[in-house]
Order: sequence, then C-alpha cells, then structure tokens
Amino acid sequence: FVSALAQRRERLPPDLSPDRGVLLSVPNWHAFLFLPVDDQVHGALPKYLALLADLFDYEDPVSGDVFWVREGKWTRLERSDAGLEFPQELAALL
Repeated sequence: FVSALAQRRERLPPDLSPDRGVLLSVPNWHAFLFLPVDDQVHGALPKYLALLADLFDYEDPVSGDVFWVREGKWTRLERSDAGLEFPQELAALL
C-alpha cells in the first residue's frame, strides 16, 4: 500500500525532508500526505487539512491525525478550534 511509504523516509526525495521536517498524514491505506515545513506552511494548511478530511472519508481509512516528522521522530499535532497546535520546538522553526 502507498501508506507504507510514509514509514520509509529514506525512499522519499531529499527535498521532501527539509531541515525543519514535514507534516505527514496517512488518511487511508491508499494515500499519504506530506507538507514540507517552510515559511509558507501556514498558508497551505487549510487546503492540506481539507484534503486530509476528504481522503480520510475515502475507503480504508487509517487516521485523520497530522504528524510532524523530523529527524526520524514523529510528533502528533493536537487540534483545536483554531486549527493545529504547533509544539514549541516547531513554532520556533517558523
């Protein structure tokens, strides 16, 4: 399944794993989403979250969570009414 690639970071092109990491989601067995963490991440988040919701409603759902993946460490991001809550370490990189 395509979602298994999310665990295989070494198989992703290097430019998809920038120094600040990526936001990554596995909404179903057939897809994974990633968004490089850069200065434009806030502007892209609404579309990312909308696509995540659509794909999670597709067949074979896995998770509607968003993770920050950096240097092999996965951190689940909390959601609030305002959107995603960035951990202090991630917020400092933006």
